[in-house]
Amino acid sequence: MPQLARTIAYYDPLLQRYAFRLVHDEDVAAAIVLEVLERQYELNLLIPGKHLRLFLKTDVLNSCFYYLQMKQGGRKPGKVSGL
Repeated sequence: MPQLARTIAYYDPLLQRYAFRLVHDEDVAAAIVLEVLERQYELNLLIPGKHLRLFLKTDVLNSCFYYLQMKQGGRKPGKVSGL
């Protein structure tokens, strides 16, 4: 299995659980995690490193808070709004 597939297979369920705890919606959590993984892939190809876990977790946290702020304010969030 290529390194990228292993990295995604490892982090995807962990990040989805984390996102779900914050937004309480499985579909939104999955969309947020997918967006975060895509964004991090574009930035650094998801190359395992000393800080990858911290970057991913922080990005998920920020994305979840952004989603919740938009939801609370009655505005539609950007990419996650299609859910």
